[in-house]
Amino acid sequence: MSETLVAKASLHQTESTRFKPLVTIAIPTYTRRLLLQRAVESVLNQTYKNWELIISDNASTDDTQAFANNLGDERIRYVRQETNIGLVRNLNAALKQGKGDFLKPLADDDYLHPEYLKEVIMFLENNQDIGYLSMDSMIVNESGSLLLRRPTPSSKVYRSKIPLLLHLIFSSDKKRRQVFTPTESLFS
Repeated sequence: MSETLVAKASLHQTESTRFKPLVTIAIPTYTRRLLLQRAVESVLNQTYKNWELIISDNASTDDTQAFANNLGDERIRYVRQETNIGLVRNLNAALKQGKGDFLKPLADDDYLHPEYLKEVIMFLENNQDIGYLSMDSMIVNESGSLLLRRPTPSSKVYRSKIPLLLHLIFSSDKKRRQVFTPTESLFS
């Protein structure tokens, strides 16, 4: 395990984060431990600390389980599917276990900017009528150099459209998440 993971894993919820909204980050994964490590490191590096991470392993055949079990952070939960149930069901299994006020799906080959959660939570807390938020994404190579920037559609704030789950965060509050009909029935 990298020194970064060990150092960040030692941080726990403090008095100052206890009263801030909890964010559930759900990472579905299947046999991509090296990519998963980068995604997990990006969560551990968040400046906003009141989160939980659920790693949902879709019956991986590599060392994903050993990696997840050695993270040593009480905010991280590892769930292993007995058989491969497919990406969507694996993601739904992770999201269903979330306890957060906000839910963030994160692909195992994606990672977050260190200020991501802080900025998004501040915006959503100040805009209670927003059910979910989508933002620009960047495609980078292995060394981190920008290859492509994918902007969101002209309107970055969505109140009634059903989103793609790639680059967004949404509220788990029943009133604020009614735009997610499939998800709504999952959490009821």
